[in-house]
Order: sequence, then structure tokens, then C-alpha cells
Amino acid sequence: MGGAIALVAIVTEHKQKMEMVKQGMEISSKKNIPNSYRSIKFSALLIGVALGIVVGGILENTALFIKLK
Repeated sequence: MGGAIALVAIVTEHKQKMEMVKQGMEISSKKNIPNSYRSIKFSALLIGVALGIVVGGILENTALFIKLK
């Protein structure tokens, strides 16, 4: 169902752009705008993963995880 909605949205957007071209209007491209915070977001994600691994290793080595048998 979601795929059909996405397909309809893409086709509709394409038709709108084609009509704008026929009328001589200029189409602004959203995809050419650089995302200046992309590297910061990715860096924060990697730092979070690294901290999670470090904290998990510390907790495992200090026997704070109780092994139930």
C-alpha cells in the first residue's frame, strides 16, 4: 500500500514539473542544496555507537551483568 502511494506521489510530481516546463516556468531543484549538517549528524551517530560499545564492555568486564542460570 505504501509503495502505491509513493508511486502516485512520484508520478504526480513528474506531471507537475512537466506542466511547469511547458509553461516556461523555472523549476527549482531541491536536490542540489547541500546538507551542511550531514557530517555532524553522522559523527554524532558514530560517537554514540562507540560510547555504547565502550560502556557495554566496561559493564561486562566488571561483572555488573548478572548471569542467570
